[in-house]
Amino acid sequence: MDSLLMRITDGFLAVPKIPLMLVIITVSGKSLTNIILVIGLLSWPFTARIVRAQVMSVKERTFVLRARSIGLSHPAIVIKHIFPQVLPLIFASATLDISYAILAEATLSFLGLGDPTLVSWGSTLNNAFTRGAVTRGAWFYIAPPGIALVLITLSLALIGTAVQEIINPRLGSHHLFDERKIVSLLRHGIKQEVIINESK
Repeated sequence: MDSLLMRITDGFLAVPKIPLMLVIITVSGKSLTNIILVIGLLSWPFTARIVRAQVMSVKERTFVLRARSIGLSHPAIVIKHIFPQVLPLIFASATLDISYAILAEATLSFLGLGDPTLVSWGSTLNNAFTRGAVTRGAWFYIAPPGIALVLITLSLALIGTAVQEIINPRLGSHHLFDERKIVSLLRHGIKQEVIINESK
C-alpha cells in the first residue's frame, strides 16, 4: 500500500501543475470552488512525501518501539507518539503550501481564468494589463498588487523556514555559519602563517 501511494504521489509530482490547472479550469469553468479544488488537488504531493519521510523516521525511534513492545495499539501509537512529532513539520510545510496556493490563484486570475465575480491581486493585474497600464506608464495600477504578492509569499516562506529551524535546530547551526568556529579557524590560520614566516 505504501509503495502504491508513493507511486501515485510521484505521478502527481511529475505532472506540470500550471498547465494542468489551466486545462481543468478551462473545462470545468471559472469559479472559486473549482480553483480551490484544483489547487488542493495538485498541491498535496510535496507535503505528503515530507510527512511520509518523517513518519518513517519517527516510527523506528526507541520510544515508539517501546510502546509497541508493551502492546500499545497502532492507532494509539500514531495518535500519542507519531502525530505529535509530525505536526510541527506539517505546519511548516502548510505555510509554504499557502504561499504556493496564493501564487497559483493569482496566476490563474492574471491569465483570465479566475472567478470574474471576485476581486483578487491576479485579476487586478489582469485588468491593469488589458487596459494598457504598462504602455501608459500607470505603475500605480501594477505596483500595489505585485508588491502585495511578493510580500505575502516572502513572509510565508520566511515563517515556514523559521518553523523548520525551530523543529530541526541543526538547520540553523551549520558549521559554516557558526561564528565561534569561524573565529577559531581564522586564529588557527593566522598562527600557522606566523609559524611559517618565522621558520623562513
